[in-house]
Amino acid sequence: MVGLVQGEGGVAAIDKGYAKYVEEVYPAAADGTMLEGSRLRVEIMPANGRCNQCGTVFPLVEHEGECPQCKSGDCDMLSGREFYIKEIVCY
Repeated sequence: MVGLVQGEGGVAAIDKGYAKYVEEVYPAAADGTMLEGSRLRVEIMPANGRCNQCGTVFPLVEHEGECPQCKSGDCDMLSGREFYIKEIVCY
């Protein structure tokens, strides 16, 4: 099993079907490699942001980039751009 972490604020925010696409093409990409026959599990990491006006940390996608506390749109993304292999498990 190969575990992949994808942030919802990166490519996933642009194309919600991206994780499904990666899962569909994975068998062809792994064909002929030591990972042939393995399963791929995609984990979506939430996109969290911090408001630059009041300091509130909140889920960006859920609140559409607007601070739920003060309603400011002046926010920085703290997490959610991840895209990496979390683990490769062999048994």
